[in-house]
Amino acid sequence: LCSLYWSVYTLTGIGYGDIVPVSITEYCLSIVCMFMGSMTWAWVMGNLVSVMSIMNQANNENMQLLDIINTVLQTKTVEPRLGERLREYLTRMRDLKEEDAWAAIVKKLSPELKIQVVYVVQKELIRQVWWLNSIPWRTGLIVDMTEVMSANMHTPGELIPNKEQLVQIRTGLCIRGGRLLSKCAVYGDDFLLDSAWLRKPDLVFVLTFLHTFVLEKAAFFTALANYPDAERHVRKCYLRLVFIRGIQYAAAIKRRTRSKALGGDPASEEAQLQLSRLFKVPGQLDLELAESRKSSKMDARRSIGFSAGQQAGVLNKDLSLVTDSSESLREEAKEAKERLEGKMQAIEEQATQLIEAVRSLTRLKAQGPA
Repeated sequence: LCSLYWSVYTLTGIGYGDIVPVSITEYCLSIVCMFMGSMTWAWVMGNLVSVMSIMNQANNENMQLLDIINTVLQTKTVEPRLGERLREYLTRMRDLKEEDAWAAIVKKLSPELKIQVVYVVQKELIRQVWWLNSIPWRTGLIVDMTEVMSANMHTPGELIPNKEQLVQIRTGLCIRGGRLLSKCAVYGDDFLLDSAWLRKPDLVFVLTFLHTFVLEKAAFFTALANYPDAERHVRKCYLRLVFIRGIQYAAAIKRRTRSKALGGDPASEEAQLQLSRLFKVPGQLDLELAESRKSSKMDARRSIGFSAGQQAGVLNKDLSLVTDSSESLREEAKEAKERLEGKMQAIEEQATQLIEAVRSLTRLKAQGPA
């Protein structure tokens, strides 16, 4: 019994105290109390550890993945710089797992609560995409859009091509079309257009780790098919966008053609001049530049003269067509006038006969009672 008492208070870590049991009853009671106390403390600590592990589940999974990557990098011949980028990328991947967990939670909500929550979370996306502003929020289209959107992560220095995607930036910095985009910025709102010539062709250069939320065009139209009212609204916005971008594209082509006809773009000519100064002698450079300008002016004059002659010929043809059509219209108008006069005469005769018939009926009725 003394050995059991000694082993229990040694294993439980209670320690040796100044007050010790004396009788057998005291020994048994001390053993039971120490055993129950140690079991209670172990249960409390186990629950605390379980709660902490559940709270940091995403971090624990990420750490396990990092351990696997470290083991692979040790066995493979990988450059240290590439290994650092890979570790940092996997560390940032934790944000993507949080987005996936949030999407899973939203799917479990009731329909009304889901709409309200999504409209609060995605208010920046709705505000910045002009054709989403006027869609009735109770249609549920934004909810379906959120459910089919996917999270992506891009590393610094990447070039993201222009795709048929609507992209919202969660975290990070990038450059698109000469503009610096940061958190909550949205680009690609013209992904509705089928023609790549009408969409903005700007590439995206990633400055820092870029966490994006991406909506594919096919997934959007699949979700849109379930909402006819929203589909009609998006169709109107699509036609408006096609009209605007078509005018812009036609104007750009016209400016490009005009600049070529008048001797080229001054900005490009200046750039070519600066590049040529690095590799050519100044006297030779001036001579070649003067010859190129002279030839471009001659070509422009020839093209302008030729185009003017063509336009004059087209105008003469149009005038002859207009003259012929005006004569035919006069003849048709004359024939229509004659037909109309004949019909009016016939109507007058019928009206006269009808009036005579009415008068005769009134006379018969007046004579009847007499």
